[in-house]
Amino acid sequence: MLLFPARSVFANAYPQATKGVLDLSKWDWQENGITELSGEWEWYWNGLYSPEAFYTRKLPVTSYISVPGVWNSNVAGSEWKKGHGYCTYRLKIILPDKKQLLALKVLTASTAMEMYVDGQKVGEEGQVGRSFAEMTPEFAPFEATFMPTGDTLEILVPVSNFHYRKGGLWNVIKLGPAKDIQHLRVQNLTLDYFVVGSFLLIGLYHLFLYIFLRRNPSPLYFFIVCNLLSIRILTTGEYGINVWAHISWNTLIHLEFLSLYLSPLVFVLYSHYLFPKEVSGVVTRWVVWIGFLFAGLTLLFPPDIFSYGVRPFQIYIFLIAIYGATVYFKAWKNQRVGSTYFLFGFVVLFLMIVNDILYTSFIIQTGHFFYIGLVVFVFSQALTLSRQYSIAFSDLEQANIQLETGNLQLKEKNKMVESTNEQLQKLNAEMDGMVYRVSHDLRSPIASVLGLIDLIRKDKSTVDSQLPHYIDLQEKTLRRMDLLIQDIIDYARNNNTDLQLEEVSFPKLIEDILTDLSHLEEAIKIEKIVEVNQTGVFYSDTKRLNMIFSNLISNAIRYHNLNQSSPSIRIRGNVTPEKAVIEIIDNGQGISSEHLEKIFDRFYRANHATKGSGLGLYIVKEAVEKLNGVIAIESEISQGTTFKITLPNLAEKIKGETKASISE
Repeated sequence: MLLFPARSVFANAYPQATKGVLDLSKWDWQENGITELSGEWEWYWNGLYSPEAFYTRKLPVTSYISVPGVWNSNVAGSEWKKGHGYCTYRLKIILPDKKQLLALKVLTASTAMEMYVDGQKVGEEGQVGRSFAEMTPEFAPFEATFMPTGDTLEILVPVSNFHYRKGGLWNVIKLGPAKDIQHLRVQNLTLDYFVVGSFLLIGLYHLFLYIFLRRNPSPLYFFIVCNLLSIRILTTGEYGINVWAHISWNTLIHLEFLSLYLSPLVFVLYSHYLFPKEVSGVVTRWVVWIGFLFAGLTLLFPPDIFSYGVRPFQIYIFLIAIYGATVYFKAWKNQRVGSTYFLFGFVVLFLMIVNDILYTSFIIQTGHFFYIGLVVFVFSQALTLSRQYSIAFSDLEQANIQLETGNLQLKEKNKMVESTNEQLQKLNAEMDGMVYRVSHDLRSPIASVLGLIDLIRKDKSTVDSQLPHYIDLQEKTLRRMDLLIQDIIDYARNNNTDLQLEEVSFPKLIEDILTDLSHLEEAIKIEKIVEVNQTGVFYSDTKRLNMIFSNLISNAIRYHNLNQSSPSIRIRGNVTPEKAVIEIIDNGQGISSEHLEKIFDRFYRANHATKGSGLGLYIVKEAVEKLNGVIAIESEISQGTTFKITLPNLAEKIKGETKASISE
């Protein structure tokens, strides 16, 4: 911003035209060089006059208008149509005494013009006309060289516009020695092509960086940004694209606006991947949608419609810049790699954008500094990416060294592990065999004793009143032993048995389990409510499902609330072709919060008053995980417990195994 006052003073040092006359009688071409034809020009609205009209008819001056500028504010009528129309600009210049070859440098007018000097046509852009059909718009900067024949010059410029929202001589027209004007044109084009070439080379470098590394898309977005900026440079200012390609005005204006609207969009995506922790994904998505909205309007509507989006876009890009300054400062504060270079380039570009917006809106008279900001910014981004990748490569080299060292150590350890694994496999096999043998050997006499107890109960000759009590104690002991052995069997089966997938009916499965557990003590006093709804076919391991729900339901029965007047167990769930969600809810004793984190640990018992093995819930959790499911628990003392089991449908696993067997 400190550049603005100095440039404004310099700009105002040029002589200004007053009432259609520009006095350059005191101007020294050698000392002062090129000047600008700024100030008040004669203005003839609704008239396209040739030089002969002024010589023969002596047309009276109707009004004056500032150049550079647009005529919209000087025209009455609809705001949408004020930029449409035609007129003639006229300026008289009083020349210095010393005569020499002069030249005019003309950029563009909106949107067609002719230029006459002392009655001679020296240049044109497009074809002026009194209607949309008669005129042809064009942006084609030119220089007009001539030798003054007197002490004054008369410049006549007919202008027409029916294609854009603003009309008039909106760019500065420069006058000076022919060699200086030609040098300025070459200088400007050289700078444009140098910047474009630099951007394209930097962009290609980062494109290849992305192709070969593919670590993240930030180099790809940077490549796109460089190309959009190159298009923007070639379709504005000196319109360098016209030097080597003839493009219609309509295509040119679309390229100009599309490069403008898409640049912030791609740049925000680039920033998001460069600093993902600072640049919000939500903001990024909004910027992308709004950017595509502007681009879509450009593609769907003609220039005199979509050009109205410039002012909203300026507000939009200003807001993006404010947000960018915030997050980039945050990235710098968080010491992200390359953030210092990034923030510096962004600040410079932001100041240049503010300057150009004010200059384009005719608020200040400085000039276009956007390209300077762009050059600084693009090089700062290249430094940012280079810094990030250099650090990444350095880290990678260190990691490779550590990895090589680790690999050597790992090879030695692998030898030890392989030897140990062989021993463990033998031990596991022996242990599994022992578990199965011991479990089955123990269950056989237990089953015989249980049968004997049942016969004693049925024998009416038994008269000892204490005998039923003893029998009950034996039964409880044997059933507790049976439960322990069953837990051991379940533990071994779950660890060593592959999944046996088959079609499952959850309502029937729950019903069968409740029937099997009806023998448990006081089970008849507990209300069982089953609300399981199943739609579609569901595949899973029935044995493991039975293991899971038998454990959970039997626990709900065993640990019912003795003080509860109406103990109940509610089993509810919803089974779809995608997943099964089953909840087992009881109003029993509940579990203290201090035990909940360890409740699924092996051999852990939350209630030490019971004689359980401490394996039940551990086996449940292991079985659920074998089925790729999850289990959660909620419990409160004296209020009850809720287990929630979520299981996926394993039908796809069956299809995969079937395809594999067919291919084999």
